[in-house]
Amino acid sequence: MFFKERRSGGKTQVYYYRQGSAASLMTKEDLNESYLAQAKILHVTGITPALSESCFELTIHAMDAAKRNQVSIVFDPNIRWKLWDRDTAKSRLLELAARADYILPGLDEGEFLTGRPRPKDHAEFFLKLGSKAVIVKLGKDGAYYQSFTERGHVPAIPVREIDPVGAIVVGVKGDTEGLPNEEELQGMMSG
Repeated sequence: MFFKERRSGGKTQVYYYRQGSAASLMTKEDLNESYLAQAKILHVTGITPALSESCFELTIHAMDAAKRNQVSIVFDPNIRWKLWDRDTAKSRLLELAARADYILPGLDEGEFLTGRPRPKDHAEFFLKLGSKAVIVKLGKDGAYYQSFTERGHVPAIPVREIDPVGAIVVGVKGDTEGLPNEEELQGMMSG
C-alpha cells in the first residue's frame, strides 16, 4: 500500500508501506514458467526486487526463465530510494540490467548506475553490458535511444503536468486514470 500526498506547488510526496506485504513475501516458487514462456515480453522494474530478498531472487529467476524461453526482457530501473540503500540498489540493479534485452533508465538513474553524465554514455555502458537497445527517459525533453545500429532523440509529447507520477497520465490526477486506449495512443504518436 502507498499513499500519495498532493502538496502545494504541484509537488507530490509518496509514502510506501510495503514491508511485510503479501507482495514482499513472493518467492521464485510462485513463478509459473510455462505461463511466462507464452509471453512475448517480460517487463521488469526495480521496484519488485527492492521489496525483499525473496522478491529479488524471484526477479532473477523470472528473467532467467524468460531467457530460457526466448522471451524478450525490458528493464526499467524505476528506483525508489525509500525501498533500499544506494550500494545495494546499484549492485542489484546492474545485475538485473545485465540480463535485460532493453533498458529504460531515466536520466538520473542512468547517471547513478553508470557513473556517467550523458545519455549517450549511459547507452554505451548498457550496450556493453549486453543490452540490445537503451532508451534514456529525459522527461519533458523526450528520450534518447541507441542500439548497435542506430541512435537518436525523440521529442516529448507536450502535456500540462497535473500529477508528476506516470507517463502519458501526468495530464490528469492519479496514476492510471489518464491511460489512453489504443486509438488515442496511435493519435498521439502520429501527431
